[in-house]
Amino acid sequence: MGLTSILLAGGQNKRMNGLPKWELRIGKEIMIDRSIRRLKTVSKQIIIVSGGTYQFSFLEKEEEFIKLVYDQTPFLGPLNGIRTGLTHSTDLYHFVVAADMPFFSVDLALWMYQLATTNQMDIVIPKWKDKLQPLHAIYSKSLIDAMSKDIEEGKNSLVKWILDQKRLLIVEELDVQEFNQSGKIFFNMNDPEQYMEALSWMIEEEKE
Repeated sequence: MGLTSILLAGGQNKRMNGLPKWELRIGKEIMIDRSIRRLKTVSKQIIIVSGGTYQFSFLEKEEEFIKLVYDQTPFLGPLNGIRTGLTHSTDLYHFVVAADMPFFSVDLALWMYQLATTNQMDIVIPKWKDKLQPLHAIYSKSLIDAMSKDIEEGKNSLVKWILDQKRLLIVEELDVQEFNQSGKIFFNMNDPEQYMEALSWMIEEEKE
């Protein structure tokens, strides 16, 4: 067994005026390069799930390690994006993370992966500030059929779907705190203001 990472890069980026968030420069790298570099440390393979017709031409040099797949029914939401990633994987367990989260924790990802394998869970998901964090979680390939059923019925709410699953382990905030001393690991860049906030944090990170 091993851990494959699924990087979700399929949104429409409406609040960024259509500019793909994974192309934004953060520190010395663009977002997707930063994500790939960090995911490499814990992953057998990285699957990038995209929507629409966006081309990742700069990934050609990484094609042996990285698999780029396109959602055949794009923009239905993250539940469908995760299903697409799982469908193209040969591993059982996957760390799913959004492409607009510059400070995600690979240490937390590994720890949740260990919880999943030890306890034979289908989903291990952290909770922070009383909210589940579905785009920083572990998912099993065995969930594909359950995902497909709800998607075909027009049920695309990821959190509601997660709460209906039987082999679900929620990591409570007290345990997450150990990995989130900065309070930033679940931060995502949805709009220009949040992007500027991330840039200010990166300046502090680079000084350290």
